[in-house]
Amino acid sequence: ELPETGELSETGESKRGIMVRGPTQEDLEQSTKVARHVVVPAWTVLFLSILSAALLERFKVHWLPESAVVIFWGIAAGAVMRYRFGWEAMVATLQKFNVVALNLFLLPIIIFESGWSVRMKDFGSQFQYILVFAILGTGICVLIVGTLIHATRNFHGIGDLKTAFAYASLICSTDPVATLATYSSLKVEPLLNIMVFGEALINDAVAIVLFEIMNSDVVGTLPNSSDILRGVAGTFFSSVAIGFASAAVAIVGIRLASMRYLPAMQGLYMVSVGYIVYATADSVGASGIIATLFASLTMNLYLKPHMAYSDELLVSYFIKQLASIGDMGIFLMVGVDASLTLGVSWKFSLWIMLFCLASRAVVIVPLALLVNAWKRCAGRVRHVDVRKTIRRVTSVINTEGSYSQVDEDAKPSTDDDIPLLSWGHMFMMWHAGLRGGIALVLCLQLGEWVDLDPDNAPHTRRTLAQATVSLISVFLLVFGGSTRCCLQKLGIPIGEDYANDHLSKTSVMDCTRQGFNKIDTCLLWRCLVGDGSREEWQESRQEDREDVIGGEGEKELSPRREQTGVLAADSCTSILEQLHERHRSANVLRHLETVDDFACGGESSDGDSDGVFLP
Repeated sequence: ELPETGELSETGESKRGIMVRGPTQEDLEQSTKVARHVVVPAWTVLFLSILSAALLERFKVHWLPESAVVIFWGIAAGAVMRYRFGWEAMVATLQKFNVVALNLFLLPIIIFESGWSVRMKDFGSQFQYILVFAILGTGICVLIVGTLIHATRNFHGIGDLKTAFAYASLICSTDPVATLATYSSLKVEPLLNIMVFGEALINDAVAIVLFEIMNSDVVGTLPNSSDILRGVAGTFFSSVAIGFASAAVAIVGIRLASMRYLPAMQGLYMVSVGYIVYATADSVGASGIIATLFASLTMNLYLKPHMAYSDELLVSYFIKQLASIGDMGIFLMVGVDASLTLGVSWKFSLWIMLFCLASRAVVIVPLALLVNAWKRCAGRVRHVDVRKTIRRVTSVINTEGSYSQVDEDAKPSTDDDIPLLSWGHMFMMWHAGLRGGIALVLCLQLGEWVDLDPDNAPHTRRTLAQATVSLISVFLLVFGGSTRCCLQKLGIPIGEDYANDHLSKTSVMDCTRQGFNKIDTCLLWRCLVGDGSREEWQESRQEDREDVIGGEGEKELSPRREQTGVLAADSCTSILEQLHERHRSANVLRHLETVDDFACGGESSDGDSDGVFLP
C-alpha cells in the first residue's frame, strides 16, 4: 500500500507509517567507495594474475606455480591496503569477509568441479585403497599433529589440548591444486594421479567432520571416542543423503525439461545446483562441502548419459573455468592475509610445517606397503578364480576331463600385472601434501572458545589463521614448484594418453564393488537414466567422441596440449560451430519424431544407444 502524493513528512516517512524513499546521497557515496576500494583493486589483481600466468606459460617457467603468482599479487595488494587503512582495520574486515566469500561464492563451484571431472572408472577401481589413505591416514595424521602441538606448547603458546586437536583436524586436509595442475599438463600416469586426487577429495570430508566435532563451544572439553564416532557418522551420512537426493532431483529436472540439446542451459543449471546444495546443507547443520562433493559425483555418473559428448565438453569447460576463478580468488585471499602475518605467527608456522611433513611421512610409507600387500592378495584370489574357470571350460571341451597342461601354464599374477605403489609413488604422494582453501575456511570458523581458554596465548585464533596462510604459501611455492622436477628425477611415466578405464582393467571386482554395481544396474540407472544399460551408453559415447574429435584430430591436438597445458579449450574450440548450429536447431529437434536419428548423425537409430536415453 503506497501513500498518496504529498503524504510524506520531511524525513521521508509517510503518515501511514510506511518508509518510501530512494537511495540517499550517503548510500551513493558508499557504493562509490566500495567500487573504488574493493571492486577495482580486486579485479585489477585478478587481471594481473591471469596476465602473469599467461606469461609463465609463454616463457615456460615451470618452477613457479601459477597459484604462487596469484599469492604474490595478493601480498602486494594486501601491503598497499595495510599501508592505506591500517593493520587493525584490515584484520577486522577480513575476518568477516573471508568466511562469507569462501563459503558462499568460491568453494561451492570448486568442490562441484572436483566431483564432476573425476575419472569415475579409475576412481572406482582404486576407491577402497584411496579410503585407506583418506580415512585411516588422515586420522593418524590428526593424532600425530595434535599430540606434537600440545607437546611443544611451551615454544608457541598453544597449550590447550582441544585447540591442538581442532587445529590438527583442519590442517591435515590436503589440497594439491598446483600439483594436480602439473599432473594434468604432463599427463602423469593414472595411478599416481588418481591416488593423489582421490585422497585429497575424500580426506577433505574426513577433516571437516572431525573439525566440526572438535569445534564445539565447551571450553577445554575434548570429546570422547563415542561422541566423535557418533558425530562423524551423523554429519557424514546426513551430508551424503542431502547431496545424493539433491542430485537425483536435479537429474529428474533435466529429463522433465528435455534439456538434452541445450548445453548452455545445462551448464547454468548445474552451477546453480552446486550452490543450492552447498547452501542447503550448511543451513541445516550438515557439511556443504561433503554434500556438494557427493552431488557432483552422482551427477557425474547419471547426468552425463543425458548429454551429447560435444555438450559435455562445453559444459565441463565452462565449469572448469568457473572453478579456476574460484581457485584464483582463494589464493588471492591467502596472499592478502599473508601480508598481515606477524612474527609470532611465523614462529608457530615453522613448527606446524615440520609436524605436517613428519606426520605425512610416517603415514604414507606404512599405508602404501599395506595397500600393496592388499593388492597382491587380491591378485592371487583373482588368479585362483581364473584357474577354476579355465578348469571348468577345459573339462567341458576335453571329454577325458584332463587339464594338467592348464595347471602348468597358469601362473599367478606378477607385480607387473598389478598397479602397485612404487617408492617413487610414495615420495610423490608425500610431496603432494599441499594445503589450500578448505584448511583456511575451517581455520576462520574456529569459535571464540579458542581465545577464551586460559591455556592459550592471547589472540590465538589470529595466530592460527595467519600460520595457516603462511603454511599454504610456503608449501605451494616449495612443493608446487618442484613437482615437474621430482617426476622427471624419479622416472614417473609422463606424456602418454591413457584410456579412462586404464586402472579398472587390472582391478578386482570385490564384493563391495559388486554390490554397488548391482544397485547401480537394477535401481539407480533405471530411475535416473532410463532404459538401456551403461555398456550401451559407453559404446555410443565412444562413437560420439570419434565423430566430434576424430582420431586424426586428437593426434594433432596432443602436441599443442603438451606445450600449453590447456586441457579442454582445444577440444571445445574444434566443436564450437557444431554446438552453435545444434543450439539454433534445438527447439525444432525437440518436437521431431526422428530426433534420435538426427542426433546420431543421420543414421538409423534402431538399436543405437542415443535414442534409448531420451526421457
